[in-house]
Amino acid sequence: MEPNKKPSNLRMAKYYLINALKFYEMKNERITPVLFVIILFTGFASTLISEKTANDIYLSAMYNIASVFILYLASVVYLYSYMTELRGGECSLKQCLGQVFRKLSKILAAYIAFIAIILTGFFLLIIPGVIFYLMFMFNICYLLDKDIRVTDAFNASKNLTARRKMEIFAIFIVFNLTLLLPIFFIIILASVYGNNLILSFVVTFLSSILTLMQQRLIALLYFDLEYGTKRA
Repeated sequence: MEPNKKPSNLRMAKYYLINALKFYEMKNERITPVLFVIILFTGFASTLISEKTANDIYLSAMYNIASVFILYLASVVYLYSYMTELRGGECSLKQCLGQVFRKLSKILAAYIAFIAIILTGFFLLIIPGVIFYLMFMFNICYLLDKDIRVTDAFNASKNLTARRKMEIFAIFIVFNLTLLLPIFFIIILASVYGNNLILSFVVTFLSSILTLMQQRLIALLYFDLEYGTKRA
């Protein structure tokens, strides 16, 4: 092994898919239900409230910003909790919130910068947007895992994914295609046999599950790339 080269072997896509599907499995059994309900309620409430605030641009914008903040914060707390378990530890919801809030300014700055970079890439062409996403997708993991600056987290993510983007992209393709068919089938059933309210709830319910699954997938990929598949 070359000096300073990390044992960053990735596993088969099946491993990540199976473990991402087990989004409900946590040492602290309270964390997932609480965060899931928060994500579900916020997403569904935003759908209902957006219809009532459609004529008030300012109120609609304020609520959308608040809902995005809550949704993202809940997903980051889940990410931190699962990363703690991958390190062999365990934390309560209060402890996870405390750690996330301690780095909240960095996390929000990184999130805004990440979204700006991705939108710029998609504005130019779709492919640069995908490349930027794969390049910087682990910046939040670095902020949660290490005591570093936002710019250092982006650079670390870029270095971590160097020459591994196609492998990561292939895993994401398998992950999304595997879930696409059953999700599409459920949404079709909801649209045929239910009203708009039921359809909105089903879509929000499924997107809430996908949010937690994706965070779990990102954590698994990060730890295998950063620490190697043979970590303790």
